[in-house]
Amino acid sequence: MTYHAALLEPEAVGALLRSIDAYTGNTITRLGYQIAPHVMARPGELRKALWSEIDFDSAVWIIPAERMKMRRPHAVTLSRQVVSHLGELHELTGPEGLSFLPFTRFAAQ
Repeated sequence: MTYHAALLEPEAVGALLRSIDAYTGNTITRLGYQIAPHVMARPGELRKALWSEIDFDSAVWIIPAERMKMRRPHAVTLSRQVVSHLGELHELTGPEGLSFLPFTRFAAQ
């Protein structure tokens, strides 16, 4: 079994989240890091999220089966914080295609 590093102390988790909020680099990168702990999706699932998968009215993100490890669609309930972050992201990369398109291009380099 392979063990991966994890933050187990609440203080350390809080410090990480504050550091992410204070990040002054690329806005799309910051939003990705802010959304990730809320949705608990694999990085590739989040990076390849399409705007058509996100229902702002119902606050749900439906990840299609083809991107899921178990090959079944997965519904992710979105908190009000995530909906707010996605709204900010939508202004930068929406309304069609990949939610994190510039982030995806940057990450692939």
